[in-house]
Amino acid sequence: MTVRDALREGAAALSASETPGLDASLLLAAALGTDRSRLLAMGNDYVGEAPLEGYRSHLASRSQGLPLAYIVGHKEFWGRRFAVDPRVLVPRPDTETLVEAALAIGDAMVRERGEHGGQIRKEFTTESTEEEKIMENRGGGLNISNPNPNPNSPFPSSSSVPSVVGSPCLRGESSNGSSPLRVHDSCCGSGCVAISVAVDRPGWQVSGSDLSEGALEVARGNAASLIAPGRPGGAVVLSCSDLLSSVGGPFDLVLANPPYVGSAQTDALLALGWSEPRMALDGGSDGLDLVRRLVDEAARIVAPGGALLVEADGDQAEAIAGLFLSSGFVDIETRRDLGGKARVTVGRKPWRT
Repeated sequence: MTVRDALREGAAALSASETPGLDASLLLAAALGTDRSRLLAMGNDYVGEAPLEGYRSHLASRSQGLPLAYIVGHKEFWGRRFAVDPRVLVPRPDTETLVEAALAIGDAMVRERGEHGGQIRKEFTTESTEEEKIMENRGGGLNISNPNPNPNSPFPSSSSVPSVVGSPCLRGESSNGSSPLRVHDSCCGSGCVAISVAVDRPGWQVSGSDLSEGALEVARGNAASLIAPGRPGGAVVLSCSDLLSSVGGPFDLVLANPPYVGSAQTDALLALGWSEPRMALDGGSDGLDLVRRLVDEAARIVAPGGALLVEADGDQAEAIAGLFLSSGFVDIETRRDLGGKARVTVGRKPWRT
């Protein structure tokens, strides 16, 4: 059987999939130990008996609902290949919005430290004017924003992520050599968010946590594969914690993609054959049980002037912004993903309470 014939067979077997041709090509490429771009140039080549048997086994698994990423053992995220298996949620492209926002906001903090002698904002001094104090402690509006946030916000838009390789900001350094940015990723799963931030900003101190020991094993493997030894910010420390309950701090940035699917919807998805871990999906009756706890716990460990970033469903954005406000966060806004849907809620910890 030629590659072209095998692809036709696979597409027919996966006709119930939204992308049968794509799925078949990725599965055949995995069985042949090549990549999809090379596979498409091999149309008249013959598929050996062993690879064909493996391919057909992959097709059977996919037709039964197993995520393609679990079958091939990896998923592309933020331009890198992350190992995944049924112990972790498969990384989604929408979660790249969380990485993008974290880099942009963290870069702004690093620049401001350099401009103000190691402090993130000049208002941190005891000589602030009354007007500055009023502005610092304002509650701010709940801005469910487009990808370019409120121009009055202290947080830059995602599009302002620097692209000049070698700049102090990209290395995670301020111009005056102040302490590196401290970042923690809660509910880290495969480690895709924490590791992406750590690789792109090698000078930042990055850590992650998850309640699942199995997920942490996957994340540690990804960290070993993707993070260079001798990283200026040190190793990415991964630990077991129920949300932030066992996490120290303080942190300049706390990031999280917690479980936020309602319990009834989780039941329905699992009944349809979803094989991802329930604990990575189920967020309680309204999907916000863990988010409520997370925001409250983050108020304890986010440093003054720091920020909390939480990914969730767009329909939950307004409710989450209210949770941020109730826990004392200010300058609250929501970043949208590439599809235009509200995706990441951001809030700043005020310098004064």
